[in-house]
Amino acid sequence: MPATAPLVESAKAAKQASVHVSEIFSSIQGEGTELGKAHLFVRLYGCHLQCRFCDTPETVTGLQPPKFRPPSFRFLEADERIENPCSAEQLYTLIQKAEVEHGPHDAVAITGGEPLIQAQFLTRLLPLIREGGQRIYLETSGDLVGALAVVQPWIDIIAMDLKLPSSAGQRPRWRLHRDFLAKALEGTASLTIKVVVNNTTTDADICEARNLVAEFAPDIPFVLQPMTAISGAKDVPEMADLQRWRELVRERLSDVRIIPQMHHFMGLR
Repeated sequence: MPATAPLVESAKAAKQASVHVSEIFSSIQGEGTELGKAHLFVRLYGCHLQCRFCDTPETVTGLQPPKFRPPSFRFLEADERIENPCSAEQLYTLIQKAEVEHGPHDAVAITGGEPLIQAQFLTRLLPLIREGGQRIYLETSGDLVGALAVVQPWIDIIAMDLKLPSSAGQRPRWRLHRDFLAKALEGTASLTIKVVVNNTTTDADICEARNLVAEFAPDIPFVLQPMTAISGAKDVPEMADLQRWRELVRERLSDVRIIPQMHHFMGLR
């Protein structure tokens, strides 16, 4: 199956009333400025990218998950499985159930893959979540500005990636990131920039990301997230590099943080 198949299949699903869910679980947010808060994670299948550092490769394979397990704590296993695809109403029922059994949660985290390729589906799901009184946290690759515009009215928190070509192994996406950031700042959602770095990251890419953010919002949180040493990963950055990159970003931005994926240190995925 060609590499574009997941995107094609997910785009088809996005036009429908249902999508394939990879998993839904209660856990502690291990990344960014929401670190340590209780989140209910809803992971949707499908992504338009294949980043070198992807830690959820199951969301970008050509095989859509036929089933997913019912909501529980991330560290618990369950024999039961729920059939895919899942409608917005079915998924919201599971979210409500998880809130009662495993909450309260500080937010419902919509993640992937890339959840914005399911934007039309999210216009069905997100209003239900908001009507239920829960905050919505969107984790995104930060390059699908049209899709962001579709769901923006319901988003409370945006964790926006800036994909560095030297780190992600992808073509440069600076213009797309610039357009996305400008659109995100038009809304009311709080915004955090996340930049995954590894030992192939270049100073030039760090400075390009810094300058892009400084152009629009020099005071928003800018998180350098070192690639986590999991699954035998060899390209973890050195601390000296992290410190140098932090100082480079600090030349133009006021809130720069180095935050690894803390959930891995807690034995969570």
